[in-house]
Amino acid sequence: LQRLALAADADERAIRRAYARELKLIDQERDLDGFQELRAAYEAALFWVRHPEAFADADPAPAGAPAAAAPTVKAAPPADDADAHPAPPAADAATPVDHAALPPFDPLPHATALPQAEDPIALGNAVFDEFCLRLPQLAEATGVPIESDAPWQRALQESLVDLRLFGIDARQQFELRVAILLAERWRPGHEALLVAAVEVFDWAADRRRVQRLGQAGALLDLAIDERALFDAQSDDDANHQRQLLQRLRVTDMPPTWRELALHAHTLEMMIARFPHWLAMVADVDTIVHWRRLNEAMPGWRRALALLGQKRAASQYKSPARSGYSWRWGWAVLVLILFMLRTLSHLGNDHSTGGPAAVPDGAAVLQEAEKNVAAGNYSAALTSLDLLIARQPNNAEAYALRAYAHHSDGKPQLADQDLERAAMLAPASATMLRSRTLIAIERKQLQNALTSARRAVQIEPDFYPGQLLLARVLIKMKQDTEALQQLEAMATAHPDQPLTYMAMFGIHDRQGDHDQAMAALNRGVAAAPDAILYLNRALQRSRGDRAGRERDFDSSLALTADPLTVLRERARWELADGRPDAAAATYGAAITHASGTDELPMLMAQRGVAYARAGKSPLADADIATARSSSAAASQQNDIAWLLATHGVALPTALELAQQALSKEPASAIYLDTSGFILLQLGREAEAVRQLDAALALRPDLANSLFVRGVARQRLGLHAAGKADLQSARAAEPGIDAEYAAYGVQPAPSSRRAL
Repeated sequence: LQRLALAADADERAIRRAYARELKLIDQERDLDGFQELRAAYEAALFWVRHPEAFADADPAPAGAPAAAAPTVKAAPPADDADAHPAPPAADAATPVDHAALPPFDPLPHATALPQAEDPIALGNAVFDEFCLRLPQLAEATGVPIESDAPWQRALQESLVDLRLFGIDARQQFELRVAILLAERWRPGHEALLVAAVEVFDWAADRRRVQRLGQAGALLDLAIDERALFDAQSDDDANHQRQLLQRLRVTDMPPTWRELALHAHTLEMMIARFPHWLAMVADVDTIVHWRRLNEAMPGWRRALALLGQKRAASQYKSPARSGYSWRWGWAVLVLILFMLRTLSHLGNDHSTGGPAAVPDGAAVLQEAEKNVAAGNYSAALTSLDLLIARQPNNAEAYALRAYAHHSDGKPQLADQDLERAAMLAPASATMLRSRTLIAIERKQLQNALTSARRAVQIEPDFYPGQLLLARVLIKMKQDTEALQQLEAMATAHPDQPLTYMAMFGIHDRQGDHDQAMAALNRGVAAAPDAILYLNRALQRSRGDRAGRERDFDSSLALTADPLTVLRERARWELADGRPDAAAATYGAAITHASGTDELPMLMAQRGVAYARAGKSPLADADIATARSSSAAASQQNDIAWLLATHGVALPTALELAQQALSKEPASAIYLDTSGFILLQLGREAEAVRQLDAALALRPDLANSLFVRGVARQRLGLHAAGKADLQSARAAEPGIDAEYAAYGVQPAPSSRRAL
């Protein structure tokens, strides 16, 4: 207390302020002894104020010294910051204290035994070892969220007041061991320990301190910067990455194919941006395992894993709105994704005019192709740039880089690379397939058809090239020729399920149920596959319950990712009037979705099933869980739409829609959802205002036009309502039936007028 110029009733806040004041007066680099003395006084004072019971039997203080009685810990009064140097304690404030006349400073009362003269390194290690014994219990108590660091802070602070860490060297050894523990490898709870250690040791504010911790300190210094970069992201990106981090910490449950497909790009991006921090907050072995599984995933399996993936808000059309029409869209998605495997057909490209890639070039091409397929264009372009610098005549590298540039929104660079590839190897099937894919996405279908046909002529037996040609014909709606092409493929490659899926897609789009079913039956017989069984289950007539059950069972037996199959089965069971069965199936899906971003929607869907079954308490619990666990705006909007279209928990649906809007107020889709819910709640005027805002952003949004038309009718604005309904029906035929399923219908006169 004398060293800090404090009175005997000083509290912890006063001690900290005094320490900060005195610290500014010391040059820590040149006056190490003075710093250690000050630090020892500070630590002793903190111990004195935190542990008054240790001083209960202390010897009376010498005359003239501050009383050593146990302090009364109380809230500190507001301090006057202008008073940087309070007067030392004295009986008479006007009389200065003669410090030389006071007895020597004893940091602790004689009744408190200090450790014997021991090696401070050994003391620091001993306290650290005892701290480590508490780690499993702390990890189990706090769970995995990054934010749950409070118990770890308390544990660190309790260790730091241990008398064995009284000396500065012992304390620094303890701090060093904590740093090494964090830098070595992740263990359960380390994500919280890292946050706690940065706070307790003040590493973020005092970077010199962390840099003095050797190699571990250097890694921590980088990790602190990377964590700041992580926190600077948008809320949606950060929340999505937090969910992935939590999943990566589940080391005893291998990822599903769907998880790999959905999170591959995010994981690679995090490795690139936050490598040191990521290694401290997630299991590196698990990350390596995920990457190897993702690299080994076949293209068709990746496409299957993406079945049922939610669309981006800009392309939003709720699954509830579209029924089972996603099946054709999925067939198209499969074809597009599978085409990415055709770009660098290494070892079988009969190109001329350019030298073959050397083995290391082939490896670079394969890695770049994987990055393109995962959407990681910057990584693909970086590796291809280096390869082309080493091998300036590698036609395949130019062809693949052309597609990467196109996908990255750089059309001029894409065209330049295509021209260079064509000049080097005019008969390169790889170049032609890249040109085909780019032409498809630019809607230059005749150019795409020419390139695809030429590629098949060069490599007539290459199945992905044949499939690409079929894809172009399907896009051009040349269904007869597309079916002929697919028949030839089925003869040459009868074991490829994508052939039959493409056949099914054509017939399903044409509305030919019998032919669509025949294509699926043929595929199941020749190439049994989970996606064929699933689509056949959904294609069966409503009365064929037993057939659907068998197909769902077969699909589940074949798929590595049962989540999609279970979700579709539950939807069918709910539509079939069996809410209890649907709730049970959703429960199985929830088990498979643990730790993924699919969980909130599945909880909401089970809540709807419980509500339909009349089990209100269970429904309320699931919906509350879904609401509390949905953080991203898109999740909140999807759940709000689900509840609204089923007429369940409408007030909760409105709150979720408004939360989504608060994050993205310029989203026409979220405004549309909010307007629909307000209509369902009978608040037509508010609904019109929301839908006006949606249509100002997207004038052609048929759903908003339809709902605004109904709302205007109910408000007595019949002419305006009729105009909205006519525009909606012109943009989307069949929209009346869609909204009738949700319990929303226009006035009868408007339907007669149509």
